[in-house]
Amino acid sequence: MCSSLVLSFAADCSNAPAKPYSPPVANFAKQLKHLVGYPHGCLEQTTSKAFPQIYLRDIASVLDPTILNNGSPTYFVTEAISKIASMQQPDGYFSYWPGEYSKNQWAMVYAIHFLFEVKKAGYVVSEPVLMRMSPHCGVTDEKAKLH
Repeated sequence: MCSSLVLSFAADCSNAPAKPYSPPVANFAKQLKHLVGYPHGCLEQTTSKAFPQIYLRDIASVLDPTILNNGSPTYFVTEAISKIASMQQPDGYFSYWPGEYSKNQWAMVYAIHFLFEVKKAGYVVSEPVLMRMSPHCGVTDEKAKLH
């Protein structure tokens, strides 16, 4: 029965037009280049610049390998982790600009999300940073360790 079903399906599809497949992600090369080139250093833009770079090496090989001409995504993600960690205040909140103590809840949640994602992707995020931020995002000590 299975083989007759396959043969029937194949016969039905033999006259179907073939279309080249272009993955939807291919439409994002230009925007990705712009995003990677963000010039500002606030919490939101630091996070936005680094977030796609978690997976950029894989994506760039499909989209546009020249995206990687300006440096290694691993380097930029690691630098972003350090910069974001340096913007953390003793109470666990993150300042919006380096050297200031201006809170922005949305940007803080965005940065926290980034830090959890990079840790899941195998990057090193210091445990003290994770522990200080955990009370502000409803994360228990066990979840903050991401075991």
